[in-house]
Amino acid sequence: MTAAALSQHFKDQSITITLVESSVLGTVGVGEATIPTLRCFCHPLGYSDADIIKATNATCKLGIEFQDWYQLGSRFIHPFGLFGQGTKDVPFHHYWLRAKQHGHEVPLSAYSLGASLAKQNKFSPQHKKPANQLEVFDWAYHFDASLFADLMKKHALSLGVKLIDKQVAQVTVEQDSQHISQLVFSDSTLLKGDFFYRLFGL
Repeated sequence: MTAAALSQHFKDQSITITLVESSVLGTVGVGEATIPTLRCFCHPLGYSDADIIKATNATCKLGIEFQDWYQLGSRFIHPFGLFGQGTKDVPFHHYWLRAKQHGHEVPLSAYSLGASLAKQNKFSPQHKKPANQLEVFDWAYHFDASLFADLMKKHALSLGVKLIDKQVAQVTVEQDSQHISQLVFSDSTLLKGDFFYRLFGL
C-alpha cells in the first residue's frame, strides 16, 4: 500500500522507490476486515469499488457486530454511518436517550440505515446526493488480504517501483540520528536509501 501510494503521488518526479519483500517468507492469506477509509485510499489510485471487489473477492461490510459485549447473549451492530435524524444543535442519540427514559424500547440500531440493511442481509449503492440523513450510510470491504497486496504491488510496479525479492539479514542504523542508512540482504548485497518505511506484521 505504501509503495502504491507513494508511486502514485510522485509519479511525475524523479525519485526511486524500491519495494523489498521475500517470496521465501511469504504472507498469510486471510480474510481482512477493513473500515470505509480504505475505500478513500483506493479511489485516488484509480480503482473503483467494483474494481477492488472483483480483484480481491471482497464482500460489502456495513458495520461491526459485537456479541456478548454488554452481557452474555447480547448483540448489536455498530454501523459505518449515522443514527437517526438529529438537529443542528442536538445529535439524534440525545433524543433517543430521552425517549428511552420515558419507556421507549426501540433499539438505537433501528434508526440506522446501515444496521438495518445488515440485519436484513441487504445492500444498496449509496446515493451520491442523499436527500436527508436517513439515506446516509457508509460501508467497507471485507477481502482476501493476499489478493489486495498483489493488486497494490502490481499498481506500484506499473508506476516504476523496483522490486527486490530477498530476505533482509541486517539493518544498518546511523548512531547519531538512529535513521536507517542501508539494508543488508542474506546474499550480502546492500540497499542504501534516503528514507526507509518498514511494515510491521506477519
